[in-house]
Amino acid sequence: PRSTLFPYTTLFRSPTSKRISIASDIAQGIIVKRVPPIYPHEARAAHIWGTVVLEAIIGTDGHTSDLKVKSGPEVLRQAAIDAVKQWEYRPYLLNHVPVEVSTTINVLFNSQQVVL
Repeated sequence: PRSTLFPYTTLFRSPTSKRISIASDIAQGIIVKRVPPIYPHEARAAHIWGTVVLEAIIGTDGHTSDLKVKSGPEVLRQAAIDAVKQWEYRPYLLNHVPVEVSTTINVLFNSQQVVL
């Protein structure tokens, strides 16, 4: 069954999983270590910019896993994945117990800078 806990947090319960899905803005609020991606030289030279959208699992230890690209310029995807693999999050607590969460992560690249 699925029930809404907060406007941006939805709980998915199954007999085998305690993973919940949270909105990306909620996940941003629990980041404790953010490593900026390295803008690929070929992308910068070709003036390629855009947002890479990733799906991720944040474990009870605060590390990301199971990163999957949902969208974004092909040449920027690996740089986004490499950076997000190094990010660390404060564990998400449900009833004072750490739980795995699934979320989306947006990494914006533009010609001037990389914005997270």
